[in-house]
Amino acid sequence: MFFAGVYLAAPNTPLPQDIAALVQRSAQALVKFMDAVQGEHLRAAVKQWMTDGSTANIRRWMQAIELTACRTALLVCGDLDIAKRILASETALPGDLTPAEKMKELMLFCVSDEYCALRQALGVTIAVEE
Repeated sequence: MFFAGVYLAAPNTPLPQDIAALVQRSAQALVKFMDAVQGEHLRAAVKQWMTDGSTANIRRWMQAIELTACRTALLVCGDLDIAKRILASETALPGDLTPAEKMKELMLFCVSDEYCALRQALGVTIAVEE
């Protein structure tokens, strides 16, 4: 979808040959759901991205999405043991984070202020008796 957006905004931008046909089909499907204003916003964003000389690290982006999903699941279930079992049962693809890497991130997340604030906002805090 990233490349489809780039293709729509800057059609002369070279595409990776191995996914060019898929990108073009995705762009054709995507454009059906966009109006002129959205198309202009996309063109402006892509132009800025290209002007800045930015690069796309799709693998890292996918890993970040996976970690967000893992954090969300932990936030909802609140149990690291369950998270560990689920992660261990998943099939990994090339480029995926390992279950151990995901668990490390989840352990760091579950002791963060952000995690505590989110649980409090959801009303699922753990009461500590003194």
